[in-house]
Amino acid sequence: MSPIFPGRYTAQIEGPFVVFIIGLRVNRLWALHQWLPVARAMGPMMRELLASPELGLLSAQTILYWRGVGLVQYWPFIRSSGELFEESERLPPGSLEAFQPGGRCQWQRGHLARNLSGGGRPL
Repeated sequence: MSPIFPGRYTAQIEGPFVVFIIGLRVNRLWALHQWLPVARAMGPMMRELLASPELGLLSAQTILYWRGVGLVQYWPFIRSSGELFEESERLPPGSLEAFQPGGRCQWQRGHLARNLSGGGRPL
């Protein structure tokens, strides 16, 4: 087991960066068909981002809690959606395969989108 270092620590990074916090909370545990595909899609997406430094992800941490999972991601600061589009154009072909349309993600079937827009019951 690695030693514990008491005290407070900081990291230095050149330039601005973004802390992106996203998570999944399960309200109905037995509704596996609604939340399990989304939870399973997180792993391949994170593996792809961490394996390809050219995609821009600086670091990420996973947080597990009683009713869900959370991700804390650190990204370089992008000033506008135009810059984001330009960055995505420079990626090698086949990048972001886990994010491509036609995947198994539940979002594409509309279940979660309907729930988030108020058209259905919450998860």
